[in-house]
Amino acid sequence: MSDNYEWPKPEDEDAKRKLRPAPLHFQVDGGRGFCFAGLWTTAPHVQDGPVASATIITCDGRANRVVGPVHDRMPVILPDPELWRAWLDPSISPAEALSLCEPVAAERLSARLANRAVNSVRSPEGPELLVAGTPAAG
Repeated sequence: MSDNYEWPKPEDEDAKRKLRPAPLHFQVDGGRGFCFAGLWTTAPHVQDGPVASATIITCDGRANRVVGPVHDRMPVILPDPELWRAWLDPSISPAEALSLCEPVAAERLSARLANRAVNSVRSPEGPELLVAGTPAAG
């Protein structure tokens, strides 16, 4: 993955009703690929058979200065291939896995406003979905 979008949610109840916040487009290292740390499992389900379940791991209640203004939590971003391999290594210990669950350095992350059209499956993908202008954070 090289891009991620987040829709800020206004804290104020009146703002929630009146505003439709523009999404933010997040990138690591200017668009370089990255991975989120996640877990996947299959659990038995009585009626439907096995059910696949996946989750993205978040940092321990901490977001860096780029994500913090938008969200109080932050996904664990693995920005480098050696970190991807470490996370996926079946021999990783719980302590080693936990050591990877830190917020990515704010200097490596940028955020800028994106076009609201990113929320529509009818919108073509491409750079035209980004709103030109000053980065929102980072």
